[in-house]
Amino acid sequence: MSKLNYRPEIDGLRAIAVLAVLIFHAGLGLPGGYVGVDVFFVISGFLITSLIVKDLQAGTFSFPHFWERRIRRILPAQAVMVVSVLIVGTIFLFPTDFEALGRSAIAQAAMVANFHFMKKDGYFDGPADLKPLLHTWSLSVEEQFYLFLPLLLVFWKRYFRHGRTWMLATLALASFSLSVWGASAFPTENYFLLPTRAWEMLLGSLLAVRLPAVTLSDRLRSTIGWLGLTGIVAACFWYDKNTRFPGATALLPCAGTVAVLFANAPNLTSSGRILALRPLVIIGQLSYSLYLWHWPILTLMRISYGVELPLEFRLIALTLSFGCAWLSWKFVETPFRRSISLSRRKTYGLAIACNLLIAGVSIGIVAADGAAVRFSKEARLAIQSGDLAKVGHQDELIAIGRELPADQTGKFLLWGDSHARAASELIDRLARTQGLSGYCLYRDGTIPVPGIWAKLDRHESARKRKQETLQFIKTHQIRHVILVSRWSSYVTPINMLMDESTAASTPESACGVLKRGLERMLTELDEAAVTVWIMRQVPEQDVPRPSELLAKKLQYGWPKEIQGVSLQKHRACQRQVDAIFDELARKRDNVHILDPTPYCFDEAGFSLMCDAKRSYYRDDDHLSRHGADILLTPVIQPVMQQISKDTGLANESPQTAPFHIQRVSAEENAEENIVR
Repeated sequence: MSKLNYRPEIDGLRAIAVLAVLIFHAGLGLPGGYVGVDVFFVISGFLITSLIVKDLQAGTFSFPHFWERRIRRILPAQAVMVVSVLIVGTIFLFPTDFEALGRSAIAQAAMVANFHFMKKDGYFDGPADLKPLLHTWSLSVEEQFYLFLPLLLVFWKRYFRHGRTWMLATLALASFSLSVWGASAFPTENYFLLPTRAWEMLLGSLLAVRLPAVTLSDRLRSTIGWLGLTGIVAACFWYDKNTRFPGATALLPCAGTVAVLFANAPNLTSSGRILALRPLVIIGQLSYSLYLWHWPILTLMRISYGVELPLEFRLIALTLSFGCAWLSWKFVETPFRRSISLSRRKTYGLAIACNLLIAGVSIGIVAADGAAVRFSKEARLAIQSGDLAKVGHQDELIAIGRELPADQTGKFLLWGDSHARAASELIDRLARTQGLSGYCLYRDGTIPVPGIWAKLDRHESARKRKQETLQFIKTHQIRHVILVSRWSSYVTPINMLMDESTAASTPESACGVLKRGLERMLTELDEAAVTVWIMRQVPEQDVPRPSELLAKKLQYGWPKEIQGVSLQKHRACQRQVDAIFDELARKRDNVHILDPTPYCFDEAGFSLMCDAKRSYYRDDDHLSRHGADILLTPVIQPVMQQISKDTGLANESPQTAPFHIQRVSAEENAEENIVR
């Protein structure tokens, strides 16, 4: 079987790629460092295609040998990492996270981690920073490519013989075109799936099949090499989390990688000599294990200490990553790759055994609901208290409150995004106590204002649904509309609002879009004699899962004190949207502003996240069922009473929920919380 000549600059290029990824994931700079993965894709396509083509030309290619080499290269280090994460997860992960880890380990063993994380990348699936095996999605993409590519090349050689370059170029162009379209049409699938990533590896394949036929002067090759390296580095600095990626933007780092690989064959140019420096080569040799270990170490530390890790913790994580990577390279990667005593049969047997072991253990974790028995009853109840309220299904008009007679319509509509969902059960219950009938409509991540939409939700169905909802209010003579939303999230750089005439580019312009959209809607509702109640946003916390923080306190006795975000920080975060609401309320008689702030903070000015046993939050911004009951009842109950009076349905003795509420000021009460 053929071997490729060793090219040290490729290890140096791997070092650049993995360092970019590590620096980006650790939050130490390089906002576009994620392009390191794309550099790896191109390198993999180039090397794997070079091996296959060389063996095909020599007549020595065989599928069993090819996949044996891939197993030796990939599986041992990957299996050790996954097993280690499962063991550590047994100690540190709470049931929900441990069960999720089990599911992702099953997907990884089946080489479909990219499909798993694509499907799990939902609105309520939790921060990506808290998924220890998330990084295995890229390994699955490569593994799927390794299954597809040799079959394609062998098939083409047997039945066509000629036109291989054009065939690869056509596939690459088709994949690239799909990726460009998918960047806006289906961004999640575009990121995770092979059909929209294959062009990156196919660029390396094209270079592998055409490289021997191209000769250029040393000066021109040197220029191409430096341009390529500059393109990779530029993408690391220019791109960030808001860059639409992959797609056309991925051309810069991928073409840059092709340029470096091309320029330094058959001999090194000045850029290649830089990449071939010994320190970079050593890091490049560790790059696979570095990639495997850095992410779970960072993730497990974030789960234990918080998403926003202090600088010293991130530096410790990277130091541990290098240590684990060296051990993995020295005692796992190298021995398995070079072992002559490990026969092909044993290699395949080892692969099957490892995957069955990982899958079997992981299935047991999932079946045991994340092994909840590891924790005390109090800790488990604390975690369960983080459940989110839910009435009906999103994007469906749901009847809430008292059951409607056939010849009557509801008196109010609760309308919003997932924050309206969080309040839906409470409003349903309070409406029943007042004998009120109404409706609820919510859609995750979608602001309840027609004519405007956020960058992350451009679906035509959402725009149409908003207009239908506005028409429903008018047609059915709904007299009260309650708007509940995560308002501030729609004026952030990652999710700024836009309308038909303006594409917002700054938070300030997004605020203008929000104001205009609200004014248009309120004018229409005013003409229809509709009273609008707009709820200000509840505080957003700095911790992703307050329920688990409480569970840690109950299980381990730490942290000693659980303290939410400060009142000062909350007001600063909401200042822009609150100013819009205040102006609207001053100008319009049909608008009332509901402010939960007085009930969300203690006397010291810190947000209430939990009581002694239960969490008020599901995550960093959504209230749990319990939290909605505690923090929103004094805000919503007067609204239900007022709607009942306006519609002539007021009960003589309305029921009230027996909650004790902590407030910022003892003088404030529920009635004063309705601001005109």
